[in-house]
Amino acid sequence: MEYIQNKHDKALSELEMEKQALKKRLSHIEKLDLLINALTHKIFNIEYHYQQQVKELSSQRENVLNSTEISRDEREALMDEVDKKIKDLEDAHAEELTSLEGQRSSLQKQCAMKTQQMDVIMDSLRVQHRGVLQELEESKMTASPSQLKEVDRRIDQLNKMFEKDVEILNELQLAGWKCKEEKMFELLESRGLCFTQSNKFLTSSGSHLTRSEATRLGLLEGINLSLLDQEEYVTDIQPTTSELTVSESEKMDTEDVVYLKTIFGKPLTLALAEITAQQPRDPIHYLGHWLFKYRYNQEVSVTRKDELQELIQERERLESEKLRTIYENEAHEAVLNLIIRAEEGAILRELERIARDAMVSSEDELAAEAKDVLGVYNGPTTGE
Repeated sequence: MEYIQNKHDKALSELEMEKQALKKRLSHIEKLDLLINALTHKIFNIEYHYQQQVKELSSQRENVLNSTEISRDEREALMDEVDKKIKDLEDAHAEELTSLEGQRSSLQKQCAMKTQQMDVIMDSLRVQHRGVLQELEESKMTASPSQLKEVDRRIDQLNKMFEKDVEILNELQLAGWKCKEEKMFELLESRGLCFTQSNKFLTSSGSHLTRSEATRLGLLEGINLSLLDQEEYVTDIQPTTSELTVSESEKMDTEDVVYLKTIFGKPLTLALAEITAQQPRDPIHYLGHWLFKYRYNQEVSVTRKDELQELIQERERLESEKLRTIYENEAHEAVLNLIIRAEEGAILRELERIARDAMVSSEDELAAEAKDVLGVYNGPTTGE
């Protein structure tokens, strides 16, 4: 029985630790959802201002086109200028939108990963809870009456703790670890809407809708509009890390802190230093513009590095081909020289042989001629 009690105490301690880890990760998911909603609002807001600027420039172009007070050359020059502004605006908008959507996608991936971890922890809690209950129930079979009372007390304690701290989270798990407000914002986003402080809706196409207009279009069907009236949710959220207070940052685990420092440390330090030096009229707008330029310059730098690397690789390839051609030509020339020298040696040896043969033949001919002219010697021998 003592073994069961010790094991039960240990299991309770482990359940408490995992419960705290679960709540901690839930707070992290809420913070990530806050940042995702902030970026979503920023994307909708940017799209709205972009559409307004495009309409204004298009109106300017139409006025220039229909104007009768300027010459043809002036009209063409002004239209080219307006067209250039529209093109620059489109490029800048695409760059900013890509950057924000990339950041939001990264946060959504983190949120999905943490959600999966939450599911794993919940499953582990349930398995541990059932395991401890089963062991306690089995211990009752051999327990004395006094021990039965202690076992029942522990079972009741375990069930109360589980119902109080864990079962409450089941609804959140079924809802994907999102509260009603977060699910509402997610549903609004899926319908191309974003709620603003002005009690209107921004659409993904960059226009404004009132509540009555959105309701008439059926975009608010199934949404509890009373949630939109809560003050904490109608304020526009600015997608900056400055909204995370020091106390909130301290609560974040080491992994999140390291991530934020790695991603935002250098650009924010440089940006805040420049803001302190410049002291602009609208620091938040200046910060957003500065971070956009920083990101844009980073992308340009990466593109230029890639282009430079490609040029270096191409130059190395050409040099390699050039050297290979030179080596091949030198090898070919060396082989030809060897062949020529071999042929020359063979010719020289053949000429020498012919010369020797001719000399021997000449000597034989001279000896034969001398024999024919003098004939055979029949005179007296020497000394007679």
